[in-house]
Amino acid sequence: MKKRFAAVILAFWAVLMLRGFSSTFTKGAANYVYDEANILSDAEEAKLNEYIASVRDSAKSDFLVVTTANPTTSDLRTAAEAVSGAWVQAGNGYGEDHQVILFYVDMANRGYYLDEYNAREKYRLSNSEIDEITYNIEDYLRNGDYGTAAGKAIEYAADCAKPGFFQRIWGWLTAGLAGGGIASGIAVGTHNARTSTPVRHYMTGGRLGTTRRQDVFTHTTTVVQQKPQIENHTGSSGGGHISAGAGNSAGHHGGGGHF
Repeated sequence: MKKRFAAVILAFWAVLMLRGFSSTFTKGAANYVYDEANILSDAEEAKLNEYIASVRDSAKSDFLVVTTANPTTSDLRTAAEAVSGAWVQAGNGYGEDHQVILFYVDMANRGYYLDEYNAREKYRLSNSEIDEITYNIEDYLRNGDYGTAAGKAIEYAADCAKPGFFQRIWGWLTAGLAGGGIASGIAVGTHNARTSTPVRHYMTGGRLGTTRRQDVFTHTTTVVQQKPQIENHTGSSGGGHISAGAGNSAGHHGGGGHF
């Protein structure tokens, strides 16, 4: 009974939060950064928006950065899912699956969450990839380097979300067959994290990346640096890390922690 009551309360708060962001988000929005906590500079917001716009098509996903200092709920997962849901409710989200990856920061509760929404649950990120991404941005958050944390979260997520070579080939092949009327009923192949390539597929020399890597969030205008090394880890990070596996619900999955 207590668990059921708690679930009802969380759902109630989620609805209120979704309504709030529904009035903020508009269909076809070109803005992907909503810094309500005022922790990002104008330059950081502009760079994030520019970067997201440049990778949406290659990653086949929308990306959002949302920060708040006055959350409706302290439950990170509930809040993040409500924000992603509001984005989709407004008519956004990439493609027919309304794919979106959200980096959410709650300054009041010193928490963050990386949430992925996909209408058909054909996730572009695996749980292990979410765990690695969130684990490796925590130091930036603890040091107050919020712009870099947001930038790297989106950059890493975009790299991992890009369909692999064979998925792209399959997509082109089936799209071409469908266009010629030969196999119009064949679904275009997508990257499904439930049977996805493990995170090591994206590791090159111990670093997260693909054949084209550029770290654009390094707080410098003169030197382009490589991404920091992604280290394997076990257990939690100071007791504040939330496993991605614990954050699955219909249409959503994700993970995060506290800093």
